[in-house]
This record gives sequence, C-alpha cells and structure tokens, in this order.
Amino acid sequence: MEKPLRKVAAMAIIKNPFAGTFHEDLSVLIKTGEELGKTLGERAVAGMGAGIDIPLHFKDAAFGRSHFDGITVSVSDSPRADEILVAIAVSSGGRPHPRVGGLKKEEAKGEDGLR
Repeated sequence: MEKPLRKVAAMAIIKNPFAGTFHEDLSVLIKTGEELGKTLGERAVAGMGAGIDIPLHFKDAAFGRSHFDGITVSVSDSPRADEILVAIAVSSGGRPHPRVGGLKKEEAKGEDGLR
C-alpha cells in the first residue's frame, strides 16, 4: 500500500511596521521579503479571512508536472490592517494520479530546477 499524501502549512502573523503610513525606504520589509521569498516561494495579498492558495511543486525541478499541486490556507481573523500573514507549505509527495503529462520526478535532472 502506498503512503498517503500529506500536506502541511505553517503560518505566522507579524506586525507591519509601516501600516497606515507612507515610507520611502521599505528596505526592512524588502530584505525580509527576499529572505522569506527564498523560503516561501509565491506570495499573495488578501484581506482578513480570505483563502490563500499556495502552489506546490517538486523541490528539485519546478517544472516536474507530476508534483504540480497546491494547498489553501486562511486565518479567520487575520491579517488585520497592521499585520502581514506569512505562510509556508510542504507536501510528502506529488499529486495523486497526475494527468497533466510532462516531466516526472523520476526523469528530473539537476538542470531541470528552475529553468
């Protein structure tokens, strides 16, 4: 019997130091965003309680279609106007019964990463 597919998401609500004000220099958020972007991948903007779809793919080959999938997350009372929701998601494997064709995990090579 195959192992069941598991998807997990972790979320954090952080204070937005610039909420409600204009600042020319957003380098604090930009630097943090770059660091989070390397870890989180895609980022979305949405209102309080909105569902946010986080795309998932094979870690070594972003174009490995057998692993194209996603997970939807939300926090019912966040983010508020002075907050930012940060989320990360992982899964234990590819999409069950993938039908989109293309590159499979078993066929992926190092150069198939993020071309």
